[in-house]
Amino acid sequence: MEYHLWKRLNRVVKFTLSSLSVATSFEEKLTLSPYIFAASIASLIPVSSYDRVAGIWGLVRYATQPERRRYSRNAQRLVARDFTSKFDVEVRNLLAFKSYVKFWLENLAHLVEGPSRTTYNLTMEGNQAVMDWLSTGRGAILATAHIGNPDWGGIAISRTINPLAAIFGPLEPPVFEKWSYQLRTTMGLETIFLRDSNVTKQIINKIDEGTLVALTCDFNISGNALEIEFFSKLFPLASGPATISLRTNTPVFPGTVLMKPDGGHHLLFGPPIFPKDIQGDSISHRIKLLTQAIGKELESQILMAPEQWHVVVPLTIKDNTTPSIR
Repeated sequence: MEYHLWKRLNRVVKFTLSSLSVATSFEEKLTLSPYIFAASIASLIPVSSYDRVAGIWGLVRYATQPERRRYSRNAQRLVARDFTSKFDVEVRNLLAFKSYVKFWLENLAHLVEGPSRTTYNLTMEGNQAVMDWLSTGRGAILATAHIGNPDWGGIAISRTINPLAAIFGPLEPPVFEKWSYQLRTTMGLETIFLRDSNVTKQIINKIDEGTLVALTCDFNISGNALEIEFFSKLFPLASGPATISLRTNTPVFPGTVLMKPDGGHHLLFGPPIFPKDIQGDSISHRIKLLTQAIGKELESQILMAPEQWHVVVPLTIKDNTTPSIR
């Protein structure tokens, strides 16, 4: 027991020194200190206690963050398709906050613990189809959403299946972005900055190099979303995966990483969606059809654990008054 605690404390010290080396001034060190402290504390919490800690802290956040509570409720109501009572939706909403806190606990601890945590009780489903395609030397697109722990999934894929590149959005303050970028690189994730003017070109280059590129679809960060049918409503889903798939003639693998109660993870790849199978009257029509196909697969993955769909931003959800996309 004492030996394991000493090893953990030793990792905390090394992590702290490495993190502080990113800062170039005393002010930047002060800025990073809360994040370093939070990661250090998270790493000292036993994995078996994550659910209990996340349950308590999730309840606090649920009670004190009304705006985020409303956003999350809207998402849970969408998944319920109006078939679930308000009480049940609210229970799911509370569980979503617990899941969101657990997501952060895992990621913060992972920053300190490193590879020793990556493959703990990791199971995979549908990964053979991904490996078969990547064995051709071409990369592909992993279309995902904010379900379970996508950050953990990216690291696990990089370490066990194939190099993976992920989009990296702007973060504030700048020293936090620099720190996060360094940690992602250390974990084995390749990074494509969203703010770069040639993002699409970088993604295509990575695919040509045989890299799997992860793109999240459910939050319209890049502003290229298309309204598709999603849980019987109209919902803006990012069209980037479909657009790049058609341009590169490579498949899209919808994927998710679900968190297990005991601290493990289940990595799920849906069936590949090949651009050659998408017929349409025009390129824009094919993009919309392919985006719809991605949405349908992500629907089924969200339904496996709806409380793990972390929505803490506003979503534009409309009643579907138009015919299904064909």
